[in-house]
Amino acid sequence: MEIYVAWYTGDPEYQAIDLNANLVVSLTNVSMRWNIKKWNFLPRKLIINAGVAEKREKLGLKNPKDVLLRQLEIINNCSIETFICPPDFPLPRKPLHNFDLDQILNENIKNAEIYYQEFQKLAPSLPQDIKLIGIIHGYDEESLFRVVKELTNIGYCYFALGSQEAKSRLDRGSIASFINKLIQVVKYLHVLGVTSVDLHQKYIPLSLVHSVDSATPIKESYNNGIYFSHPLRRFKVCTERLNINWIKNWGYASLVCNPFRVNNCDKSCKKVEEHLKHRIVNFTDLPVCKCPVCRKFGQAEGLFRTGRKVFNNRRALHNYFHLKKEFETIITNPFRERKGCMEFIP
Repeated sequence: MEIYVAWYTGDPEYQAIDLNANLVVSLTNVSMRWNIKKWNFLPRKLIINAGVAEKREKLGLKNPKDVLLRQLEIINNCSIETFICPPDFPLPRKPLHNFDLDQILNENIKNAEIYYQEFQKLAPSLPQDIKLIGIIHGYDEESLFRVVKELTNIGYCYFALGSQEAKSRLDRGSIASFINKLIQVVKYLHVLGVTSVDLHQKYIPLSLVHSVDSATPIKESYNNGIYFSHPLRRFKVCTERLNINWIKNWGYASLVCNPFRVNNCDKSCKKVEEHLKHRIVNFTDLPVCKCPVCRKFGQAEGLFRTGRKVFNNRRALHNYFHLKKEFETIITNPFRERKGCMEFIP
């Protein structure tokens, strides 16, 4: 199995610290002038999806051909193994009648067919390492397999399982069951949107799928979250918002006393109820970290500064390192540090 990580404009270059970094880029998360030559280093592999439908419209990407041409502009003739995805509409989280859901699925299949035909016209002049990946949306086993059959008949050989938010209304065991059955009939299965490391280790049969992607490193960092691996532990940096009032009612993570605001929260921490005290951790008691960020800045400076994008990016790189480390025994692209990588840490 391989791990891909989501990349947005302004995020750190994960491939600058990891030679084995695989990235996912959405058309709607980058400007219309951006292409992968803007990076200092190319990733090992790349997925370019079509992004959010409403944002595609605003960017003028109104049909499958527009999306395809923009994806090819992003690749910019670079020789890198790349999956590109047709424009799609994920199933909504709110319940709809099966008739309405089938309309969405039929629209996705129609777009996938037009997209495939347009790609075939251009294929002779394109790099050979570009592959099409069909996205499987469905609300139950029957609809999932209907979509697989339709996409296969069009010509797709690689597949990604989407609409995880819609499926989250089902129990996680159902998602695992879908994957177990899909992997028996498709050549390649990617699982989109692995948002929680420990949750998916438990419920998704990762040893069976070929790849997954996650936006966890940057999304957690925006919420002042940090990961450590082996064993997996999750923390939130204490801020004005994330304080003992937060820990009383929310969350799975421990709250780490922030060395840069200890004077503001120390008295409050001392008043916390006895049964919550185990959820409050001093930053000096955190596990020793060997990631490039913590080696360059130290854990306090590297992880506990808040309020600026550069600090979010440092935490994102730290989280990425531990995401890869948590899965390292079952992935074929484990963390492989780039020589001199600390120069590129913001």
